[in-house]
Amino acid sequence: MTNTVGRNEKCPCGSGKKFKKCHMDKIFSYGVLKRAYDADDDYVHRFLFGLGGIRSCVCRSEESRLAYDKSFSPIMQSLTEMRIAKVKCLELIERHSKDISEKRDGLFTGNQITVNNPIDDELNLLFKDFFIRGVMVTRSLNKHTEHLGCSTSFLFSDQEKKFKRGMESFPLKEGDARFEYLKKFVSDHKQTWYQVFMDMRTEMEHLGWSLEDVKYKLDRKMNTYPIFPKASGLEIPYILDTCWSNIVHLCEEITVFALSLNLKEDMIIVKIPETEREKHNKARYIVSHTSMPGVPLSC
Repeated sequence: MTNTVGRNEKCPCGSGKKFKKCHMDKIFSYGVLKRAYDADDDYVHRFLFGLGGIRSCVCRSEESRLAYDKSFSPIMQSLTEMRIAKVKCLELIERHSKDISEKRDGLFTGNQITVNNPIDDELNLLFKDFFIRGVMVTRSLNKHTEHLGCSTSFLFSDQEKKFKRGMESFPLKEGDARFEYLKKFVSDHKQTWYQVFMDMRTEMEHLGWSLEDVKYKLDRKMNTYPIFPKASGLEIPYILDTCWSNIVHLCEEITVFALSLNLKEDMIIVKIPETEREKHNKARYIVSHTSMPGVPLSC
């Protein structure tokens, strides 16, 4: 500050005094405001506003809220890192495609295609990082449900012993409609995407799996075009978008379920129809009083 403000100039603090008589020789502290999340992201609304509102009704004391936030924070952190990897991976593919199509790279010189800025290593790094962060999300989710007194990790195992052991400490019994809903929900996810997700992550970690290199070919007009690798026969953008939307849905539904078991008996969680959600708040769930379902309850 002393290098840019003259002694006799007005102090930048806004006091109206000369700098030499105000802050020139003072050591002072100031805060920094950083935007942690993009407010336009759908999952931010659903998790911070939707789940946050339910959390306030479950955790009535400051101490319990701080404990909840400490338990939930790793989920949000890992989801955010997962999303960053996804966005950067898709941007990399789009940027490289544009560079090739606009002839900034991948030029055909008569006997070869010259690629000066290959993306193979970076593409591999971002794609793998997406899965690494995804596994961190699921592990954090399981720990969070433990914090809420209803660990759900046993539902993701195919071992009968783990299932029986998990049921011993679970607050609901088999046959309970709520438990059967949760069990089916997890089973559906395992069959559609979760097991494939975990198998691919295992291959990356233990078998040295990696994407194939990007290939380049010429069309009939002798223009170069890239052929991006696939994973399990699927396009990379499809894998990223599908896994992302599903893992966000998984975290939201299981957290809502765990929170619902800790609500007072006169409170219920209501899902808001998509057509009735606020434009600037895309939260899917609210807490209502049993006598007025659908009316938000302020806790």
